[in-house]
Amino acid sequence: MNPFSALVIKDFRTYWFGSLFAMFGHRLIIVAISLLIYRLTGSALSLGIVAAATAIPIMFFNFLGGIISDKYNVRRILTFLSFSISIILILLSYLDYSNKVEPIHVYTCSIILGILLGIDFPARNSYFPKIIPEKYLRSGVSLNGATMAGSSVVVPTIGGFLISYYGSFIGILLSAVGYLVMCSSTFFLPDAKSNQENSNNMKFFFEGFSYIIKNEIFYIMILLTYLTNFFIFGYIQALPAFIDLFDGTPTELGLMFSSAGLG
Repeated sequence: MNPFSALVIKDFRTYWFGSLFAMFGHRLIIVAISLLIYRLTGSALSLGIVAAATAIPIMFFNFLGGIISDKYNVRRILTFLSFSISIILILLSYLDYSNKVEPIHVYTCSIILGILLGIDFPARNSYFPKIIPEKYLRSGVSLNGATMAGSSVVVPTIGGFLISYYGSFIGILLSAVGYLVMCSSTFFLPDAKSNQENSNNMKFFFEGFSYIIKNEIFYIMILLTYLTNFFIFGYIQALPAFIDLFDGTPTELGLMFSSAGLG
C-alpha cells in the first residue's frame, strides 16, 4: 500500500496537517526552553529540573489522558489542550521578550505543559484511528511516525538558527503558533464517538494494570522503555551546558538536537 494513501481521507489529512505543526511546535519548545533556562541560571541542574518538571507530569497524566479520551469528546479535548498550550507559550514568550522572565516562570510553565501534554498524547493516539477507515490505518500510523521522526531532525536546526538571531522568545512564540494551527484544524474535524457506556473507566484501568503485572514480558518492556529514556536520552537535556563549554551558539545547539534525532 502507498504510505501516503491515508492522505486521501479529508478528515485525516486535516488532522495530520494540524498534528504536523503541533509536533514542530513541541520539538521547537524543547530547544527554546532549554536555552532560556540555561541563559537565566547558567546551571546544568536547572536543565534537569525543567526536564523533570515536564516529564514527570507527562508520565502520570498519560494514564488520565487515556481515561478521559475514552469517556469524553476527544475532538473538543484536543481543541482545549492545543489552545491552552498555545496560551501558556504566548505568555512565556512575552515574559522572555520583555525581559521579565524568571526561572520560576519557566519551571511553572514546564509543569503545566507536562500536564497538558500528558493528556494530549493519548488523546491524539485514540482520536485519529476513529476518523480513518481500517484499510488506511497502517498508512496513518506510518505518517504519524514519520512526522515525529522528521520533526526531531529538521525543527531543532531551524529553531537553533532563528533563536541565534532573534532570541529564545521567537522559538517559544513559533511553538505557540504550531499549537494554534492544531487548535484551528480541530474545528474542521468530526466528533469521535466516546465510550460513555464504559462508565467505570478506573475499573478497566486497574484490570489493564493487573494484566501487565501478571505478564512478565509487558512490564519488562515498559520498564526498559522508562530506563532507556531516563539513562540514555537524559544527556539531550544537558546539551546547552555541553555547548556552553565550547562557546557554542544556539545554532550549534540546534544541530546537536537534530543529530540526536537523526540517530
